[in-house]
Amino acid sequence: MGIVSTLDDPQGRSTIRSFITRIKERVYPVGRLDYNSDGLMLADQRRRPGQFHHLGQEPGAQDIHAENQGELSEATQKKLEKGVFLEGERLNPFAIEPVKMTSSGNSWLKVTITEGKKHILRDAFKYSGHPVEKLRRVAIGNLTSANCRWANGGN
Repeated sequence: MGIVSTLDDPQGRSTIRSFITRIKERVYPVGRLDYNSDGLMLADQRRRPGQFHHLGQEPGAQDIHAENQGELSEATQKKLEKGVFLEGERLNPFAIEPVKMTSSGNSWLKVTITEGKKHILRDAFKYSGHPVEKLRRVAIGNLTSANCRWANGGN
């Protein structure tokens, strides 16, 4: 969280470059990770889209753990799982699994998305009346933070 998923930022914010200091070859971030989110971020040596790079541009399925205000009702969960309209566009359905409730009454959910639109979860959950407090991407396709080489911010 608080890292821009690019190599250079004109606003001077910290970038993903600070996580790849020991790699001699030039690498490029794959896809985007929201500045206010944390979790799995991929990098590739190829600038042109290839099989690995393509994974981040058209993410297929991404698993994201989301902490949301309050508890989703069954009806709200079903709406999100069927697909909702935001700004005149229908979003792909989400797969949602409750993970746990916090002591403050918020809910942690595992949400699987199949499209990588900007702020898709933040907007959809805000619209549903359960704004997102925290987001953490835990998987892209079959790659998880547990089975990636530099998982958890290592170089």
